[in-house]
Amino acid sequence: MWTIVQVAHSKSLRCRRGSEIPPRRCCDRYVFLLSTMVLALICSVRQADAQIIGLSLTPEYQLSNDIRVNEADGTVRTRLAEIEEAIRGQHWDEVVAGIREVVTKAGDDLVNVTARLKGVPPRYIPVREYCQLLLTHLPQEGLEKYRQLVDPNCRIWLEKGLQAEDEALLRRICESELASHYADIALWYLGEWSLQAGLPDQAQFFWRQLLPVDRRADELFTWRSVATCRYSAAAVRARLILATILAGRLSQASRELAEFSTVHSGERGRMAGREAEFTATLTSLLADAEHWPRRPGVGYWTTFAQNEERLPQIEKEFEIIGLAWRAKLPPLPRAVITQWSEVPSVRLTAEDQHPLAFFPVIARDAVFIAGLDRIYAFALESGQPLWGLKAPEIFSINSNDREQLIPVNTIGVRRTTITVDRNELFARLGSPVTVQPALLSEAIRQKNVLVAVDLEQEGKLLWSREPPDEGWSFESAPLAIGDNVYVVMRRTDVPSHIYLACLNRETGDRKWLQFICAADTPGRSMLYEMTHLLPTVAQDSVFLTTNVGAVAAVSRETGNIRWITCYPRVQRGDLSVWEAFRFREPNPAVYCNGELYVAPTDTTNVLGIDAFTGAILWSTGSEGERIEYLLGIVDDHLIAAGDRLYWIALRGNQAGRIVARWPIGAEYLGHGRGLIAGGSVYWPTRDAIYVVDGRTAEPKRVIPLSPWQVEGGNLVYAGNYLLVASSREIVAFRTAPTAQYAVESNSSARRGQ
Repeated sequence: MWTIVQVAHSKSLRCRRGSEIPPRRCCDRYVFLLSTMVLALICSVRQADAQIIGLSLTPEYQLSNDIRVNEADGTVRTRLAEIEEAIRGQHWDEVVAGIREVVTKAGDDLVNVTARLKGVPPRYIPVREYCQLLLTHLPQEGLEKYRQLVDPNCRIWLEKGLQAEDEALLRRICESELASHYADIALWYLGEWSLQAGLPDQAQFFWRQLLPVDRRADELFTWRSVATCRYSAAAVRARLILATILAGRLSQASRELAEFSTVHSGERGRMAGREAEFTATLTSLLADAEHWPRRPGVGYWTTFAQNEERLPQIEKEFEIIGLAWRAKLPPLPRAVITQWSEVPSVRLTAEDQHPLAFFPVIARDAVFIAGLDRIYAFALESGQPLWGLKAPEIFSINSNDREQLIPVNTIGVRRTTITVDRNELFARLGSPVTVQPALLSEAIRQKNVLVAVDLEQEGKLLWSREPPDEGWSFESAPLAIGDNVYVVMRRTDVPSHIYLACLNRETGDRKWLQFICAADTPGRSMLYEMTHLLPTVAQDSVFLTTNVGAVAAVSRETGNIRWITCYPRVQRGDLSVWEAFRFREPNPAVYCNGELYVAPTDTTNVLGIDAFTGAILWSTGSEGERIEYLLGIVDDHLIAAGDRLYWIALRGNQAGRIVARWPIGAEYLGHGRGLIAGGSVYWPTRDAIYVVDGRTAEPKRVIPLSPWQVEGGNLVYAGNYLLVASSREIVAFRTAPTAQYAVESNSSARRGQ
């Protein structure tokens, strides 16, 4: 007991000496530590029936909704209140001086913008952004007073930026001086340049900030919008629809155009380099887009869920036409995970002994898969080792202690992910333990490492990076976008802290490190925990589902927080029973058309979130407690999977409701992560893959796996090959598009008559 007290005291001192948690919260930490020590003392006296090895800790846990962020202190909040009072009194000199003062002092600190809205979870934005919103809401007199100070510099930035096509200068105006007279021009051109670069979603991100909002509505206060705009609403909305068409979302574009034609009928402006009537031009373009060549079959699957938006795009439905090859998967380190029960559930036993841990990728006509300390590669067509090697292992961190990677008293999931981009492969190798028991003085330190490997040079190490200090860990495989590599990190403390880091792609050196939040976890700082957080990249942001009560968005370039949205967590849980939501990882946010869909591991809910503002759009409630995977979107439904398939409505009065399930019954059938192809859902069970219509929720056919003696598992598809990664092996099947397969089958049948 004394050991725990001693460690707790040192952790509290560390908090006071300068952690990310404000000093005023240290008292909360002392209360938490004191209650933990009292609980441990009581449990040590009582001989509980359900205890973990060596510790008097029961499986029941509680999670707090006190999510700790870098929140502005009381002095800053008081100053903001004084500024708002000055706005009401129209004391413009005081307003401008106060805003410049508070931005300089605490611009990166966060403020809760939903504090005044009853029953709404906290949503945080930076003080700097909050002040920008205050400025854009000023009446004309106050706005002109502010613009007199900032417009001269903004005009210089705009002229230089347009002359040199320097995106950074225009971004500077939009991000730091949204209330300036020139912000609308900067946003307009940033959108144009994004569309020319083939980034329609990013173009929409910029153009949406040109739309007017009702500035009297409290719930729209956080909608980022310029104070004045010289471009008509019709011109802006027409370009948003244009971006939707170019992104290939034609059914959505049709709905948007129908609404546009009623609101902006007959309005004209410049589009596609000429003066045009918007509705007629967009109608013609949409009709032409129906006949544009479809994208060829996807020949890659380069990261978890195929791409950085975590929304797989497979154009055509396919049939399995034969077994191509199979290979044994590397053995996982033995885990001694306490079950708290003499007769644990079947699902808990399977997760312990035979987890579906592997998520392979397909790139460069090869299959890559990460073990916990090695990387393996197979030729896609044959399954043979790459580059003439005798074995599929192409890289190792030379770990000699594989049997001790996972210590006793560990909870969580063993998962491995990998990313390939251009000619480089990125992976996290080493221990899957990311949360170490901060309250145990004799905890065994767990180590992992981030590596970049050159595939052009047969697996040569480009760079490796260890965590910056003891107690830090990398969560998962990173995402590589352009010159940047984004990775989630965690620092063990009471509670553990979550960060997002950006590294230089070429060297692995850190560009920025952003603290996101901290909150308690089911391990209660007394257990080892395995977690696997993955980032999502879309628009101009990196999104992160933290699984500790918050979802965050940060700037891709600077790492500055755009928003952090909290959600209600599960108040009580039990580690001795199967709680499907606890095993959702990897569970990155799914991005589609300006919205995020998240299924965190600390709530039974699945949530829809506006990616622009962080506002929660809908929640499934406890109906989603057995959902484990978010597979993708068909029409206006998010399709999820777990014990069965679920269809969640995304639009209208039913948004957030589960409107269909398949199959109907009590049996738990799902076994691995499925995928969507051509509007059909491929759903793996232990002995078959079911193909279900994504629009009607009706089964279409069954692909039995027993003829090949294959176990179901995680599915990956690319280059006309379907991979099934089970708990023991990876199996590759040759496929053909369903229509082509049907024609060839009928032709063969006719020839046989």
